[in-house]
Amino acid sequence: PIKGFYYSDPGKQYQTDSYFSAQMQTSPYAFYTSSNDIVSLLPSSAGNSEPAIFSRNYGVGDFLVVQYTDVPAYGVLPLPAPSVSSECNDANPAKFLVSEHTKCNRILPIGAAPDICMPGASFDVSYFLSGYTLITGPSSTLQLNGSSCISPESGSSVLCNTIAPSWNTSTSVCENIMVSLDLTFTYSVGTSSVGIVNVQVNAGFQNLEIPTGVSVAVMQKFSIAWVPANQDSEAKSGNPGYIRGAPVRFGTTLSTPAPAVAYFPETEYTLTLPRDALSSDGTAIACTSGSGSGARVSITFGDDTIAGCTLFLTYDSLADSTKCATVRATAYAALTGGSGGPFDTINVVGMFGNSSPSRVAEWVPIILDSQGDA
Repeated sequence: PIKGFYYSDPGKQYQTDSYFSAQMQTSPYAFYTSSNDIVSLLPSSAGNSEPAIFSRNYGVGDFLVVQYTDVPAYGVLPLPAPSVSSECNDANPAKFLVSEHTKCNRILPIGAAPDICMPGASFDVSYFLSGYTLITGPSSTLQLNGSSCISPESGSSVLCNTIAPSWNTSTSVCENIMVSLDLTFTYSVGTSSVGIVNVQVNAGFQNLEIPTGVSVAVMQKFSIAWVPANQDSEAKSGNPGYIRGAPVRFGTTLSTPAPAVAYFPETEYTLTLPRDALSSDGTAIACTSGSGSGARVSITFGDDTIAGCTLFLTYDSLADSTKCATVRATAYAALTGGSGGPFDTINVVGMFGNSSPSRVAEWVPIILDSQGDA
């Protein structure tokens, strides 16, 4: 198994070797335990020879390969990381399907700001996005120098390579310093392969006053994240375990056309607790009904919740023992949301924060007690 990936519970079938082997093949991501350093597989120069990495797909943890455009050679996509002294080490490689967050310092020696605060230097976003082509898979490439960034001046989307640092001599300010760079990789999953589809760039910029006569350390932050292509927009509450405070997932079982679960992400269609709300005519505060369930209290994972509301009952209904059933039904309706409320349809709860509607085994039934006779 691959650390960080979720495998469904195989149940009693785990006793068969064939099923266990099938489970291990459910993920198409190859994982090479011998070495993730594929630099040794690259030819010393680009020329017409194809890198050995082109003959297979990336594996989890493999260094991302780039082909330089200015020199005939291959290398790895850098993800600057702190060295022992916390200075940025641009030789740190980005890895396939490995999300990372780093921060490090750029040291500006005394009097060096004008020479460093300029296009093409480490404060320029193009320094990290241009000069190479990213190898995205067997015989496929992608260029990042055409990516878009949000302009710090206009607030609109522009080409990243049009935003460059510059030194203002009169104010001693380095303008448009790149202080953060986030790369979000979109990848596609095939039957036996996985490849990079797109890379989204999000860069942050800042104007920084650099006093003369002192050495200055400027912090930069970098991150890489991975998102599957055609990702289901369905909201999750964890992966796989619930996140505390996230909504509990509710649904109802379906039998046709195949066993599945209809999942209800909207709060008004999930199990909630009652609370007082102002009536529509503004004359009274009372328990919310099924039609006003949007004002009820949500049920979130790991949070103990106490809720209540006010019921208005007549003296006759309380004094007449024959009307106990009516009183009981009124209280029950306040708790559940009334006739036509969620309890009439919802009958299962997601075991996990990412329980799949197509896997009935990942949902547990709701045990609904009757109202009783007293």
